This record gives sequence, C-alpha cells and structure tokens, in this order.
Amino acid sequence: MKCYHQCLARGSKVPIAEQIRLQVCLGDALMDLGRYAESERSLSRALTLGDRTGSCHSSTAQVLLLQEARPGEALEMVEKAMELAAGGPSGDFSYDWRYRLSNLISAGMWAQKAWALALLNREAESRDAIEIASRSVNAATAGTPNYYRTSRVVGPDFRTLLRTGVAEVQWRIGMTLLALHDRTKAATHFAIARDADPQGKYGKLSQKQLN
Repeated sequence: MKCYHQCLARGSKVPIAEQIRLQVCLGDALMDLGRYAESERSLSRALTLGDRTGSCHSSTAQVLLLQEARPGEALEMVEKAMELAAGGPSGDFSYDWRYRLSNLISAGMWAQKAWALALLNREAESRDAIEIASRSVNAATAGTPNYYRTSRVVGPDFRTLLRTGVAEVQWRIGMTLLALHDRTKAATHFAIARDADPQGKYGKLSQKQLN
C-alpha cells in the first residue's frame, strides 16, 4: 500500500486513468485487510474521478457485501458495473480470449448480484443470478484455451487470470449460498474455488470457509 500512497501523492502529475486504477487497487488492498471504512473512502475517490470499466463499482459492491451492509446500494453498484463492463475487455485479444474474459467478468458480477439479492431476502432472484454466473464461468473455461493472443503466445498472467477468476466467482457463489443458508451447496462451490487456485486469495478464503 505504501507504493500506492507514494504514487497518489504525486497528485496531478499522475494521469487520471492511473489515479483511478491506483485508488481502486488501494481500496482492494484495504478491503483485504478488513479496513472497510478506509477502503470505501478510497473507492469513493476513484468513483469521483470516473469509472469506465466497472471495476470500481464492482469493488465498491464487494466491500459492502463483505460487511453485509447496505445491500440495496451494493446491488445498485454491481448493476452499474455490469452496464459499464457490457462492451467486454479492451485490449489486443484473440477472439478466444476476449470471449473467455468477457464471460469471466460477467460471471463475477452476476455472482455479486446474486449475493446482494440474497442479503435482500430475494431468494428466487438470487438463485437465478447464481445460475447465470455458473453458466458464464463454465463458458469461460470450456474446452482448451487458445494460448495465443493474436500473433503472440499468451503469457502466464492470462492463465493465472483465468484460474484466479474462476476461484473468485466460485467463492462469491459460495458466500451467496451461505447468505441463503444453503451450507451444503456453499461447501461445493468453496471446494471448487480452493481446487482452482489453492495458493491464491480466493482459494485460501474458500478453505477458511470449509474449515
């Protein structure tokens, strides 16, 4: 976090797009430490600067969901994130990876929406959202990925992104099912998340829930 603060201290010398990303990364780091109020403040600053991709709205929804606080606001945030992310990821991707990453992003947000709906006691809608998230994450991982991005081989970062993204979606679905008091199905999704990325954040969080 020290690096984030040092970069942000440069103020207007840092391009707006980078300021936004730094504030979101700082907010996510604070969230991981359980410093939710500070995380919300950092994410609020990012929202003030603008959010073109939906990542800031999604992170804001996440910090609210973790606190089980203001689920209505969390739902609004994730729905706005879905709207902003509707165009899919930007960048130089082959069709295969654009399709996979688009589905992975969609799955994560649908899982967040399901979680918010569960906290609002809208169970039927929450379970429908879980189903959409599950279909999207399955689409993201179906078949053998094409490990080329245009003319270049996809690096380990893309393979890691797919693995960690699956774990994150499955953990969110597990948390949703816990909110719905469906512990047996929650355990199934936590196990999938743990096995997808056992050394990663969401794999470890899922193992903690299983314990």
